Amino acid sequence: MVAAALIDAHGRVLLAQRPQRAHQGGLWEFPGGKIEASESATAALRRELQEEIGVTPVHARPLKAVTHDYGDRRVHLAVWRVDAWEGEAIGREGQAIQWVSLAELADRAMPAADRPICQALRLPEQIAIVADPSPVQLQGLPANVALLLRAPELSASAYAERLQRLRRDWPQRLWYAHDRVDLVQPLQLAGVHASRRVWQHWQERPGLSAWCGASAHDGEDLQHLQALGLDYVTLSPVQPTNSHIGQPALGWDRFAALCSGTTLCVYALGGVGPADLARAWQQGGQGVAGISAYQ
Repeated sequence: MVAAALIDAHGRVLLAQRPQRAHQGGLWEFPGGKIEASESATAALRRELQEEIGVTPVHARPLKAVTHDYGDRRVHLAVWRVDAWEGEAIGREGQAIQWVSLAELADRAMPAADRPICQALRLPEQIAIVADPSPVQLQGLPANVALLLRAPELSASAYAERLQRLRRDWPQRLWYAHDRVDLVQPLQLAGVHASRRVWQHWQERPGLSAWCGASAHDGEDLQHLQALGLDYVTLSPVQPTNSHIGQPALGWDRFAALCSGTTLCVYALGGVGPADLARAWQQGGQGVAGISAYQ
């Protein structure tokens, strides 16, 4: 199956309602359909959007691929993010369609296979890992880059004070705490990121409404973190890097294979940066994360 997340100028996404007689009837989904024999995914996307809602995609990129077993059938869904198209969206097959904000997606009754897609739409595309960023560094980063404060040399109290100061001085930024789940709610942070040293002791996902992610290095890590119900992971090292001396790099092919086997949103980390964003998307990733690339 192929589907599209059409994003309009207001940041809303288009949903279509499945016919009552169909599998998962009555639920809301991203418009799309089956890939025909000998048809590429991009050709199927174009055809399905023209047939279903009367639009032709102009600018699209891979968003996420998900495999889900409903019991009576197994579905592989490849979803593309479409930011530009020709035509005006209408329900050409009599189906109801609605434009909804990304925040509203959580309240919609949708097929289980579409849920990871909602996560991918709401999560940022980049994570900058910082220690004590200067105003110049922060001003130079795009507004939609999440910031993960990682400063292991600080005491617990000093780390909390630094993060509190940064959150106060830069309130519009998406701030993540490193390992400190206890700071997320008091400081109204966007999320928390756990190192393996911390998450290996978790029995379940922390009870947070914020994003909850973790560091992963192999397929076993991904399986465990998916079972915990986390939202995203950083997978490293994708390329050789001084921060992972002696650890073999995964390479893009292995990164892609690991992404295809999980419903988690996966950021490429290690020897990558903003210039690798399109490559990460093509390989099934959510985006990129890095340290030196954002300094």
